[in-house]
Amino acid sequence: MMRVDAAYVEEKIGIEADSKRWHATDVRFEDDREKRARAAALGWTILAVTYRQVTTRPAWVGRTVAAARDAARRAS
Repeated sequence: MMRVDAAYVEEKIGIEADSKRWHATDVRFEDDREKRARAAALGWTILAVTYRQVTTRPAWVGRTVAAARDAARRAS
């Protein structure tokens, strides 16, 4: 089982809001890559956005998520 910050399970889309506080160390960086590789192997798309993007550009984040969901629905 893997944890992401938010998910659309039906479309197999996970969203990770990365910040320097929690993802800047070498170990965390490596862990993130491993988690995303495992997710991809299971057919999931992980959208990695930054905390700053979420807080300063929420409309862009929303459009990006919506586009990913639309693409996933078309592919199924």
